[in-house]
Amino acid sequence: GPDNSPWLFEIQTCVAAARHKGASWALTGSDAERNTLLKRLGFWSQIPARIGFFFDGPGVPDIKRGTHVRYRPHGLTRDFKDLAQAFGFAVYEAPGEAEAELSYLNNIGVLDYIVTSDCDVFMFGAKSVIRSPRIRKNRDKVDVFTSDSLSEAEPERHSRAGFLFLTVMVGGDYAKGLDGCGITTAYALAKSHHAQTLWDIASTAAQLPPVDITERLAAWREGMRDELRTNRSGLMGGRRGSAADNLDATFPDISALKLYVRPLTTAAVTGFALGDNMHFWSAPRLSVPDIEEVTWLLCRIFDWNWAEIFGSLVTHVLPGYLTRQLIEVSA
Repeated sequence: GPDNSPWLFEIQTCVAAARHKGASWALTGSDAERNTLLKRLGFWSQIPARIGFFFDGPGVPDIKRGTHVRYRPHGLTRDFKDLAQAFGFAVYEAPGEAEAELSYLNNIGVLDYIVTSDCDVFMFGAKSVIRSPRIRKNRDKVDVFTSDSLSEAEPERHSRAGFLFLTVMVGGDYAKGLDGCGITTAYALAKSHHAQTLWDIASTAAQLPPVDITERLAAWREGMRDELRTNRSGLMGGRRGSAADNLDATFPDISALKLYVRPLTTAAVTGFALGDNMHFWSAPRLSVPDIEEVTWLLCRIFDWNWAEIFGSLVTHVLPGYLTRQLIEVSA
C-alpha cells in the first residue's frame, strides 16, 4: 500500500519547478498535475499485485513541525481517488495519518509491503517497506527494507525505541528536536539505555498519572544531561555541553511522544474498519481497470479531445489492463 500524501505534494512540486524553469504550457498547464497522476496510476496498474492507496484522514494531528495545521483534503484528492478506483485499486481514508495506518496494517499482516520514502513508518511499527522508485529510467528498481534486517544490523538503534529517540532528538513532524544535537550524536546515543527508557516512558504515558510521567521524564533528562556533558557511555565522539545546556524542563514534549508511540489508527477507533474494501486483499483475482469508467473520468477531468483521450487509454490504461488479464489466463 502506498502512502499518497507525499505523492500529491511531489507532483505539485515537480510541475511548479518546471514552470519556474520556463517549461511550455503544454507541459505545465492546468492538466499537468493530473496527467502526471494518470501516468503514475498507469505504471502501478502494470504491477501484478493488489494495491490500495491510503490518504490522511480528519484525525491528523493539528500541529506539524511547530505549525498549526487544519485538516483539508489536497486539491488533487478527489480526482486521485476516482481514477485509482477506476484503475481497479482500493482507496482508503485513514482515521489519522496514512503512514500510521499503513504501518499498523503492515504490522498485523493485512499488507505485505508499504511503499513510501518516509522512514517514520518503522517507528510506527512497520515490518516491510519498499522505498518509492527513484530512478526514472528503471521504475522496477527499488530498495526494500525490513524491520528484521535493520534490527540484525543494529538491534538497539533500529528498534522502535531507537527510531523514536532519533526523531525526538533530531526533530520530526511533531518534535522540534534538541538544539545542539545533530544526527550523528543522536544516532550514537540511540544505542544507549536512554533510548529504551524514553520509549518505556512514552508507551506507558496513557496509563500512568501525570505526576509519575513528570517524575520519570525529569530523571531521564538528568541522565541525558550527564551523558551529553561527560560522554559517560563512550558512544559519542566527544562531549556535547551545548546540547546538555539546551535540554530544559520542556524537552521532550510529552504530547509529541504520545503521537509517535500511539498514533491514531483503526486499532484505536471503535467501530472504524476498512469497510467494504476489506475483501479486496483476499480476492482470488487481480482487479483490472474499468475502461468505461476511466474514459468517463478522462472526459470529466481533462480538457482533451477524443484523439487525446484515446491516446491516453492506449498509453496508460491498456498496458495494465492487458498485463492483469494475461496473469489471470496464465494462473
